[in-house]
Amino acid sequence: MKKPLDCETVAEFLITELARRKLRNEAYSLRAYARDLELSASRLSELLNGKKSLSEKLAHRIAVQLKLKAMDRDHFIDLVLASSSRDGNVRRLAKDRLIEARQHNQMTLLTKDQFQLIADWEHAAIMELTQLEGFRSEAKWIARQLGIGVKQVEEAVTRLVRSGLITVEIDGSLKARPDIYNTFSETPSTAIRRFHRQVLSMAIESTLEDELEEREHVSTILAIPKSQLHVFQEKMNRFVLDFWKGIEHEPKDDLYGLTIQLFPIRDRRRGKPN
Repeated sequence: MKKPLDCETVAEFLITELARRKLRNEAYSLRAYARDLELSASRLSELLNGKKSLSEKLAHRIAVQLKLKAMDRDHFIDLVLASSSRDGNVRRLAKDRLIEARQHNQMTLLTKDQFQLIADWEHAAIMELTQLEGFRSEAKWIARQLGIGVKQVEEAVTRLVRSGLITVEIDGSLKARPDIYNTFSETPSTAIRRFHRQVLSMAIESTLEDELEEREHVSTILAIPKSQLHVFQEKMNRFVLDFWKGIEHEPKDDLYGLTIQLFPIRDRRRGKPN
């Protein structure tokens, strides 16, 4: 079944959601769908057949009724604006956002099993190193760049090759898959926690050892509406994804770590669970 972000028309989006609901409940009908969207059955049928369009106001109302995640909601609204807005500039901007979202959606996310195998930080570092100008596919060179042992590099490369995340070219050079983007903030596991601890430890070392002009650490403490935590998490994930996409095709000559942290402060000192 298609994901919401795979849909290219309003009708396809609504049909996909209907199919998802039918999977959960075989008895779920078109009439029930219309009821849940607060539409007449005839109006919904016209939408599903592409015979009628939606206004932006009605699109927002339907998005609320569908209880869409932020990214899915934005995609749905852009589909509506791109096809039916009377403002040519609004249509153009919506189409541009849809093209960008489609490019993002074409990236390959690591599976949980793949991440379990390569959870230690040096694996991600080696994958990124392959993109640097002047990269050398030699264990000794890689070890010097990362400050780790040659054997550790060799074992990491073996795992990456076995996972299909790095390929060995005919000339023996290493090449990482360009479409891989890994983030697992929504899938907690021992491996992911270990990865985050390792990266955060390096961030702490950086505050002590690196010159200010070579790093950027921004920290603050915020009072937040906790009911909107999922919204903040989605925005943070989107920021990292946009940041990565913005430099994906740029020439690279150094390796940096990027961390964004949002965690509860209140009650922590009294030993309450995180």
